[in-house]
Amino acid sequence: MRSRKRPNADLETIGHPSSLLCHIGNASWRAGRTLRYDAEAGKFAGDAEADQYLTRPEYRRGYELPKV
Repeated sequence: MRSRKRPNADLETIGHPSSLLCHIGNASWRAGRTLRYDAEAGKFAGDAEADQYLTRPEYRRGYELPKV
């Protein structure tokens, strides 16, 4: 923080990819089958049913995702 240099384990290069692997693994387990993830699209390739596991249908008040 003091040096203003990029940290060794920043969220962009380490945090997001490592947590994404956990989310994809959980989605595959919940779907009960092997899934193909399209990283560029941010969704499972041709599998709308599995896409539902990437987000919650409803978030607790105060923790909603912003509209993009």
